[in-house]
Amino acid sequence: MCKNATNQTDPYCSDSILEGSGYSLVFLLGLVVNGAALRAFVAMRASWTDTHIYMLNLSLADFTLVLFLPFRIYDAFFCLPKTLLCTFLIFIHYINMYASILTTTAISIFSLNLTQY
Repeated sequence: MCKNATNQTDPYCSDSILEGSGYSLVFLLGLVVNGAALRAFVAMRASWTDTHIYMLNLSLADFTLVLFLPFRIYDAFFCLPKTLLCTFLIFIHYINMYASILTTTAISIFSLNLTQY
């Protein structure tokens, strides 16, 4: 168990170097790969297909999640107090999950409607 800002033991805080290192690796790789994907989508904006739109939305959702990983890295090493920022980070995580699910659903429904006619 680790200590929080008031130097008391916080049972919800993980004092794991492995967790922080994993987040750091995901942050670096995610930033580079998603940035390259977004750049490729901007370069080929002339010929959009369903797959391109799907991949662009997933890349944007993942890039947004990666931008908030430094706060999770800081939390893994120094244990943020349970405040509005912590709630906001959890909110971003769930929004990313639902954005991916809703994008997949929208593409599936759109593709289904095209194949019926």
